[in-house]
Amino acid sequence: MYLPDLKQVLELGFHDSAFEGLHPNLQSRAHEALSVLNRMVAETDAHHLTDLGIDGVNPSVTEAFFAAMDRTGEKAQDLGYRPVIGYLAERVDLYEVPGPVIVTLGSETSPSVALVIVIFRDYTDSGWGDWTTAEGQVAGIFDSLPDAIAELREIVKAIKTLKTVMNATDKRNESLKAPATRPSF
Repeated sequence: MYLPDLKQVLELGFHDSAFEGLHPNLQSRAHEALSVLNRMVAETDAHHLTDLGIDGVNPSVTEAFFAAMDRTGEKAQDLGYRPVIGYLAERVDLYEVPGPVIVTLGSETSPSVALVIVIFRDYTDSGWGDWTTAEGQVAGIFDSLPDAIAELREIVKAIKTLKTVMNATDKRNESLKAPATRPSF
């Protein structure tokens, strides 16, 4: 998946000069967040699901996702590790295509753990994300679950930071566009 497509899916409509004019602290955080996302995109370009020995998100990624959602821990027990998920977009209502999620996926043969981004393309008749049409991208392969979880959290934090920055940028642009109405005498 290429950077423009990933930006579009994640609804990050920023460009390099978008951070100009913001407070230096906000600019610094935005550049750090952009660095994390650029690293993630580089990983998606460097890896493919076939590198993990799978050819789609079903059933491996789907099982990991639902094991992470299972509060009883039974599904995680079956997998042999506790998967973690992160939401890369705002949640949506039923019968809307969900935004992408990122899931930790443990190897069956080694302690390695991959981060897989799931991009939904449709929803089911019951209104939930359709896993049969979902696409997966590998956002990194790590030596251990804690390393993968740390990167997952960095990615989710980076997306939230950039959305915050873009909201600040939009508000700044709106205030600059509005002409001041004062008496002229």
